[in-house]
Amino acid sequence: MKLKNNKGQLTILIILALIIVVVLALIIGFIQQNKIGGAINFNEQPQAYVEKCISDALEKNEETILKANGYLNLADNYIVYSGNSNGEKVPYLCKVSLFYSPCVNQEPMLIEKIRRDIETMTKPEAESCFSELTGLLKKSGATITEDVMDFKINFIGDYISADINKKYSIKKGENMQTFEKFAGRIKSPLYTLIDTARVIVNYESTVCEFDSLNWELYNSDIRIKKFIASEQTKIYTLIEKDTSKKFTFAIKTCVLPAGL
Repeated sequence: MKLKNNKGQLTILIILALIIVVVLALIIGFIQQNKIGGAINFNEQPQAYVEKCISDALEKNEETILKANGYLNLADNYIVYSGNSNGEKVPYLCKVSLFYSPCVNQEPMLIEKIRRDIETMTKPEAESCFSELTGLLKKSGATITEDVMDFKINFIGDYISADINKKYSIKKGENMQTFEKFAGRIKSPLYTLIDTARVIVNYESTVCEFDSLNWELYNSDIRIKKFIASEQTKIYTLIEKDTSKKFTFAIKTCVLPAGL
């Protein structure tokens, strides 16, 4: 009787061990598949896979724009600001060479310029996102049909949005999926920072001064620091309080002759 009980217990243990092995194999396979798809299953969620890929690119490019103070290739019309340990090139957004005169806006379409720059940087990265997805899907046995991509960057409130029109069809066995619209999106203070810079430039180019203390009373999301550098240049640093992301620019306006 004891022998039969021992055999029965051994059989149960073997069955339990097999179940554990199968469950572990399924878990490991699931984790590996998610790693390939960037934490999103590319087979089940191809649209989400692309949109996460594009959103990651937007985050990287927003950081690049802010680090460059809006100018990726600043060859001239800047001042080197030593407020940071390494020094940085700070662009003049408003400048004048005559005494007593208000400055002239150097970049009246700054928001549009930056929008186009982000678009130029992100579009080829979006195309790479689709290429990566196509490669993964083909490896899984799918057939892909796709049209040319129509791509545009937009500032929408506190967000940067990449809006994409592209017909993308996936056929696998008898199943067919077709997508026509994709969108990457990130929360960003970039538009608010640039628009605040625009307001400051408008004041400096008309009345030669900007009352930052009074402005901050009604706009608590942005902190404004002002430093007077050489040659009567004002260096403004705008800091978004929640993220500490910043944008720095220079203004030279209503310059007084030496000795006054």
